[in-house]
Amino acid sequence: MPKGALPPAEQGTSFLLAQCGAEVRKRWAKMLGDHELTPHHFGVLQALLHVDGTSSKQLSAAIGIDPRNAPPLLDHLESQGLLERMEVPGDRRRQSISLTDEGRETVECLQRASRELEADYFARLSVKEVTTLRALLLRLGERAGSPEARAMLAAPQPSFEEPAAVLDDAEHPFLY
Repeated sequence: MPKGALPPAEQGTSFLLAQCGAEVRKRWAKMLGDHELTPHHFGVLQALLHVDGTSSKQLSAAIGIDPRNAPPLLDHLESQGLLERMEVPGDRRRQSISLTDEGRETVECLQRASRELEADYFARLSVKEVTTLRALLLRLGERAGSPEARAMLAAPQPSFEEPAAVLDDAEHPFLY
Protein backbone atom coordinates (compact mmCIF):
# COMPACT_ATOMS: atom_id res chain seq x y z
CA MET A 1 0.00 0.00 0.00
CA PRO A 2 1.44 3.44 -0.91
CA LYS A 3 2.64 5.54 2.00
CA GLY A 4 -0.19 7.68 3.40
CA ALA A 5 -2.94 5.73 1.58
CA LEU A 6 -5.94 4.59 3.56
CA PRO A 7 -6.60 0.85 3.69
CA PRO A 8 -9.73 -0.07 1.68
CA ALA A 9 -11.68 -0.81 4.87
CA GLU A 10 -11.20 2.79 6.03
CA GLN A 11 -12.35 4.38 2.79
CA GLY A 12 -16.01 5.30 2.97
CA THR A 13 -18.54 4.37 0.33
CA SER A 14 -18.89 8.01 -0.74
CA PHE A 15 -15.13 8.24 -1.22
CA LEU A 16 -15.07 5.06 -3.33
CA LEU A 17 -18.04 6.25 -5.38
CA ALA A 18 -16.35 9.60 -5.99
CA GLN A 19 -13.14 7.82 -7.00
CA CYS A 20 -15.01 5.66 -9.53
CA GLY A 21 -16.91 8.66 -10.86
CA ALA A 22 -13.71 10.66 -11.25
CA GLU A 23 -12.07 7.83 -13.20
CA VAL A 24 -15.04 7.40 -15.55
CA ARG A 25 -15.28 11.17 -16.07
CA LYS A 26 -11.54 11.38 -16.80
CA ARG A 27 -11.77 8.63 -19.43
CA TRP A 28 -14.85 10.19 -20.99
CA ALA A 29 -13.37 13.71 -21.02
CA LYS A 30 -10.23 12.38 -22.71
CA MET A 31 -12.30 10.66 -25.39
CA LEU A 32 -14.22 13.88 -26.01
CA GLY A 33 -10.99 15.90 -25.95
CA ASP A 34 -9.62 13.68 -28.72
CA HIS A 35 -12.52 15.09 -30.78
CA GLU A 36 -11.84 18.67 -29.57
CA LEU A 37 -15.07 18.61 -27.56
CA THR A 38 -16.08 19.02 -23.92
CA PRO A 39 -18.93 17.40 -22.00
CA HIS A 40 -21.00 20.57 -22.60
CA HIS A 41 -20.41 20.29 -26.35
CA PHE A 42 -21.55 16.68 -26.21
CA GLY A 43 -24.64 17.72 -24.25
CA VAL A 44 -25.53 20.24 -26.97
CA LEU A 45 -25.05 17.68 -29.74
CA GLN A 46 -27.01 15.03 -27.87
CA ALA A 47 -29.88 17.41 -27.11
CA LEU A 48 -30.08 18.44 -30.76
CA LEU A 49 -30.82 14.83 -31.67
CA HIS A 50 -34.06 15.21 -29.71
CA VAL A 51 -34.92 18.90 -30.17
CA ASP A 52 -33.48 19.67 -33.61
CA GLY A 53 -34.40 23.06 -34.98
CA THR A 54 -34.63 24.66 -31.56
CA SER A 55 -33.64 28.07 -30.23
CA SER A 56 -30.54 28.77 -28.17
CA LYS A 57 -32.71 29.51 -25.13
CA GLN A 58 -34.61 26.20 -25.43
CA LEU A 59 -31.38 24.30 -26.02
CA SER A 60 -29.76 25.90 -22.96
CA ALA A 61 -32.73 24.85 -20.83
CA ALA A 62 -32.58 21.32 -22.23
CA ILE A 63 -28.94 20.83 -21.19
CA GLY A 64 -29.09 22.90 -18.01
CA ILE A 65 -26.76 25.78 -18.81
CA ASP A 66 -27.18 29.52 -18.51
CA PRO A 67 -28.26 30.86 -21.94
CA ARG A 68 -25.42 33.40 -21.77
CA ASN A 69 -22.94 30.48 -21.87
CA ALA A 70 -24.41 28.94 -25.02
CA PRO A 71 -22.88 31.18 -27.75
CA PRO A 72 -19.26 30.01 -27.30
CA LEU A 73 -20.40 26.38 -27.30
CA LEU A 74 -22.48 26.89 -30.41
CA ASP A 75 -19.72 28.88 -32.13
CA HIS A 76 -17.24 26.03 -31.58
CA LEU A 77 -19.64 23.37 -32.83
CA GLU A 78 -20.59 25.48 -35.83
CA SER A 79 -16.90 26.09 -36.67
CA GLN A 80 -16.41 22.31 -36.71
CA GLY A 81 -19.35 21.91 -39.10
CA LEU A 82 -21.43 19.98 -36.54
CA LEU A 83 -24.40 22.35 -36.34
CA GLU A 84 -25.93 25.19 -38.25
CA ARG A 85 -27.86 28.26 -37.13
CA MET A 86 -30.49 29.82 -39.34
CA GLU A 87 -32.69 32.86 -38.84
CA VAL A 88 -36.29 32.08 -37.99
CA PRO A 89 -38.55 33.52 -40.70
CA GLY A 90 -40.48 36.47 -39.32
CA ASP A 91 -38.21 36.94 -36.27
CA ARG A 92 -34.67 38.02 -37.14
CA ARG A 93 -33.69 37.97 -33.45
CA ARG A 94 -34.22 34.20 -33.17
CA GLN A 95 -32.17 31.42 -34.67
CA SER A 96 -33.05 27.82 -35.32
CA ILE A 97 -30.20 25.47 -34.37
CA SER A 98 -29.88 22.10 -36.09
CA LEU A 99 -27.33 19.32 -36.44
CA THR A 100 -25.61 18.93 -39.77
CA ASP A 101 -25.16 15.48 -41.29
CA GLU A 102 -21.59 15.57 -39.98
CA GLY A 103 -22.95 16.50 -36.55
CA ARG A 104 -25.26 13.47 -36.54
CA GLU A 105 -22.38 11.20 -37.57
CA THR A 106 -20.21 12.69 -34.82
CA VAL A 107 -22.88 12.12 -32.17
CA GLU A 108 -23.22 8.49 -33.28
CA CYS A 109 -19.44 8.06 -33.15
CA LEU A 110 -19.26 9.62 -29.67
CA GLN A 111 -22.13 7.45 -28.44
CA ARG A 112 -20.33 4.31 -29.66
CA ALA A 113 -17.11 5.45 -28.00
CA SER A 114 -18.99 6.18 -24.76
CA ARG A 115 -20.58 2.72 -24.80
CA GLU A 116 -17.15 1.16 -25.36
CA LEU A 117 -15.68 3.14 -22.45
CA GLU A 118 -18.54 2.07 -20.24
CA ALA A 119 -18.32 -1.57 -21.27
CA ASP A 120 -14.57 -1.53 -20.60
CA TYR A 121 -14.94 0.13 -17.19
CA PHE A 122 -17.66 -2.26 -16.02
CA ALA A 123 -16.12 -5.40 -17.59
CA ARG A 124 -15.20 -6.76 -14.14
CA LEU A 125 -18.87 -6.81 -13.12
CA SER A 126 -21.54 -9.22 -14.27
CA VAL A 127 -24.60 -7.95 -16.12
CA LYS A 128 -26.62 -8.55 -12.95
CA GLU A 129 -24.15 -6.51 -10.88
CA VAL A 130 -24.24 -3.62 -13.37
CA THR A 131 -28.05 -3.74 -13.35
CA THR A 132 -28.09 -3.65 -9.54
CA LEU A 133 -25.54 -0.84 -9.39
CA ARG A 134 -27.56 1.17 -11.91
CA ALA A 135 -30.76 0.72 -9.90
CA LEU A 136 -29.01 1.74 -6.68
CA LEU A 137 -27.47 4.83 -8.28
CA LEU A 138 -30.85 5.88 -9.67
CA ARG A 139 -32.32 5.56 -6.17
CA LEU A 140 -29.47 7.54 -4.63
CA GLY A 141 -29.83 10.20 -7.30
CA GLU A 142 -33.49 10.61 -6.32
CA ARG A 143 -34.49 9.82 -9.88
CA ALA A 144 -36.04 6.46 -9.07
CA GLY A 145 -39.38 8.08 -8.23
CA SER A 146 -39.80 9.62 -11.65
CA PRO A 147 -41.79 7.80 -14.35
CA GLU A 148 -38.72 7.87 -16.61
CA ALA A 149 -36.52 6.20 -14.01
CA ARG A 150 -39.15 3.58 -13.22
CA ALA A 151 -39.37 2.79 -16.94
CA MET A 152 -35.57 2.56 -17.13
CA LEU A 153 -35.49 0.18 -14.19
CA ALA A 154 -38.25 -1.97 -15.69
CA ALA A 155 -36.71 -2.07 -19.17
CA PRO A 156 -34.54 -5.00 -20.21
CA GLN A 157 -30.97 -4.25 -19.26
CA PRO A 158 -28.19 -4.10 -21.83
CA SER A 159 -25.72 -6.89 -22.37
CA PHE A 160 -22.12 -5.88 -21.83
CA GLU A 161 -20.99 -9.00 -23.65
CA GLU A 162 -22.42 -7.56 -26.88
CA PRO A 163 -21.07 -4.00 -27.26
CA ALA A 164 -23.42 -3.12 -30.12
CA ALA A 165 -26.40 -3.59 -27.79
CA VAL A 166 -25.00 -1.96 -24.68
CA LEU A 167 -27.32 1.03 -24.22
CA ASP A 168 -29.67 3.05 -26.32
CA ASP A 169 -29.57 6.85 -26.38
CA ALA A 170 -32.27 7.34 -23.76
CA GLU A 171 -30.54 5.11 -21.21
CA HIS A 172 -26.93 6.20 -21.60
CA PRO A 173 -25.56 7.73 -18.37
CA PHE A 174 -23.12 10.09 -20.09
CA LEU A 175 -25.50 11.88 -22.35
CA TYR A 176 -26.29 14.89 -20.20
